[in-house]
Amino acid sequence: MLKEFILKIKNEKMAQIKAGKVGNDLLFTLLSEGDDVYGVLGDELGERTLIEDVITIYAAAVSTTQITVNNICKYIHMDRYLPVKEKLLAEIDSLLAFEAWDAEGNAINRNSFLEAASYENIQENFEYTMMCFRESMRIEPPVGFSTSHTVTKDVVLAKGTPKELKINAGEMLHIFTKKLHHDVNQWGENHNEFIPERFDSNSQHFKAPSGKPRHPYSYAPFLGGHRICLGKTFAENVAKKLIAMTLKFYALELADPKLKLETFEYELF
Repeated sequence: MLKEFILKIKNEKMAQIKAGKVGNDLLFTLLSEGDDVYGVLGDELGERTLIEDVITIYAAAVSTTQITVNNICKYIHMDRYLPVKEKLLAEIDSLLAFEAWDAEGNAINRNSFLEAASYENIQENFEYTMMCFRESMRIEPPVGFSTSHTVTKDVVLAKGTPKELKINAGEMLHIFTKKLHHDVNQWGENHNEFIPERFDSNSQHFKAPSGKPRHPYSYAPFLGGHRICLGKTFAENVAKKLIAMTLKFYALELADPKLKLETFEYELF
């Protein structure tokens, strides 16, 4: 049923593209720019591969978003991060400036809600919300290490430095994202602290402890370059909407009061 639904949307998008109307969502991008990948497979196999890729991207992005939003809610309800919660709620209230419920507990202002939840509004706003999302992804990336990568020829990384590493052709390697995100040289001794301002270019927390800019890949939950996760933008926009709407419509509390004082992270292995 999901495949049929995606095929229906895909045909609608193709008709829009032929009419000269090109959007900026994921499916538009794959259809308008992915011909060098899907076109060479032929019509039937190319279409099946495209649909399977879309399902994989959406499924992965939804899982990533669920875990990360849950972690954000956990952190902002800890006693020591109440200033973060206040700042986050202030941004949400300023951008969603309408009442969500009436005196009887009925949802109201539906049109205001739909406007606030539009793709354009979510994409262009909620800067601090995105900082919170990125900091949560940094501390506890939903995927602690990458899928395997195999080199086709001998490679020497950081040649001539103390970190020189030779990788032989055919060898497989993984990128340990969790370790990368807790590098003391990049994130400081307080790398386990939830500080969204690390992603604010105007903050004192923005740079590495040395005072220099952080390495561009010191934060890489979606990896980067040509192999960057195709679901990155989708996951970020869904996360912003989910965080904003959840905290706008509901007041949450930790089921275990002990978690107000301490939290538990995934174990490194």
